[in-house]
Amino acid sequence: MAAPLLITATQCFAHKTKQEEELQVEQIYKRYRELIIPNLPRQKGWMREHSCLYQGCWIDSKIIEGSMYLQEHFKARPTDVLLATPPKCGTTWLKGLIFSIMNRASYEPSMKEHPLLTSGVHECVPFLEVNLLRGPPIGDLEVLPSPRLLCTHVPYSMLPETARGHDGCRIVHMWRNPKDALVSFWHFAGVTY
Repeated sequence: MAAPLLITATQCFAHKTKQEEELQVEQIYKRYRELIIPNLPRQKGWMREHSCLYQGCWIDSKIIEGSMYLQEHFKARPTDVLLATPPKCGTTWLKGLIFSIMNRASYEPSMKEHPLLTSGVHECVPFLEVNLLRGPPIGDLEVLPSPRLLCTHVPYSMLPETARGHDGCRIVHMWRNPKDALVSFWHFAGVTY
């Protein structure tokens, strides 16, 4: 059986101490919060305090921080597979399917230690910009073996140039009827009348 392809976020940070990584990331985010985000146009948000207009899209200010970090630091490889979907469009389901297909030779279906059973789909296929909000980012993505399977809710126009270029990664995009996605998001958020 082939070696497992799953490397957790903790393993990615093995080369740096947690404090060094957190300090570096905090300095980057401080620059975003002080220099860039206050100068963006704002509107009252639906679920959050406000949304900002960033590169032609109205986005929550916390997601903008992750998107900026992604644009500055993510280097796509030609072998990468990037799952790019809007929220509430079947992302979790598709993440599980693609992970299973890409790693079917690495894990036997009957394994009780299969990553999708022990870790969950979001640990196996991380969100690039959202993980940045839950503490330190994914880590040094260069240590992940190819092909890397990654996920994002960032619109195509906001992806780093390395992902969109001719030599960029493969992008799997799934869309859903916007009315259905809105209703799903409404229920997900627990909005009441």
